[in-house]
Amino acid sequence: MRAAKEAEKEPTISFYVAECSEFTNLGEYHDNLTLEEAVRIFDTIPPDRMSAIPCIGFCLSDGSMYDGEFPLMEAGEVLSDIINDIAHYRESPLVQQAIKDMQAILDERALQRGVIPVSHLNSYSEAKEAGEVDSWRASHRENERCAHEFSNDFGAAYHDRKMPEYLQKWVQKYGMERCKIVLASTIQLADYDGRYYPSTKEEAAKVFIPGADMQDTYKDRRQDYRVSTHPVMVNGAFRQLLVMEREQQEQAQTTARAQEKESAQPQSKAMAGSEEKVSAQSQGQAEAYPKNKSVDRTQKKPAAEQDAKAPSGSLLSRLQDKQKQVEAAKQTPGKTQDKKRGVEI
Repeated sequence: MRAAKEAEKEPTISFYVAECSEFTNLGEYHDNLTLEEAVRIFDTIPPDRMSAIPCIGFCLSDGSMYDGEFPLMEAGEVLSDIINDIAHYRESPLVQQAIKDMQAILDERALQRGVIPVSHLNSYSEAKEAGEVDSWRASHRENERCAHEFSNDFGAAYHDRKMPEYLQKWVQKYGMERCKIVLASTIQLADYDGRYYPSTKEEAAKVFIPGADMQDTYKDRRQDYRVSTHPVMVNGAFRQLLVMEREQQEQAQTTARAQEKESAQPQSKAMAGSEEKVSAQSQGQAEAYPKNKSVDRTQKKPAAEQDAKAPSGSLLSRLQDKQKQVEAAKQTPGKTQDKKRGVEI
């Protein structure tokens, strides 16, 4: 009867916040919370308190042997793979809804805060010396989230022929440099694999990966960023990232040239205005002086023409010349012109 009554109970789920995810009895602990309350309390825990990983977990109450606490989110990542390894949680609508809600909250926060800058420090000791432990940890966790998301989602986008659309959103969320670090880590660790193009391996080798260690595998951060996607898909995705990066650089250069051109236009306008002012001044001077000289030339021109003419003869000499022309015409009659007909007769 007791078992029947427990079976009739409607399953419920609540959430808790623990300063230490492994040993919840150590440090700060809150339970019987909604997911929103758990997120708000989780944000108040200082990241440098203790040397533990804080978490948000769920407590499922459904009368089964799985009643109790289980971690849901650690270090800004939903533990969906670990949770779904347990068949009872995988088949529980409450647990699956908790996973979706937690992921939605993290995605919304990622959009609000923007892209987390990539830390180029190689180790925790370097970050401690530089006083950048928090930024180094945040960058490392963001690299892991970037790799985890690619491993989970890219395969479906590739088979649906939506690779460019997926990569565009992926890069917009995590930044080009971080996405290249994730894929380059995978390619560098599989340099022996012939399924990667030689040119792809060459370009991937140029990518600087903070924390890469060729000598000690356990210290090599590339192992943390390695994706589990098929090499053919990773090869295509990395080559597409290179194309997108070139397009971004060309667009940035075009924008820079346009800005330089716009900034140079006011200077050219000022120079053109000064040139117009100088030309106007010179034109005013030309109008003030050369016109007088042109007047002088027009006044001298008739006098010069008169000086070039031969002096006119007396009336008697002109009559004598006319008489000689008439006598010459009588002795040698020539052709005369019919003015009306326009021909010689």
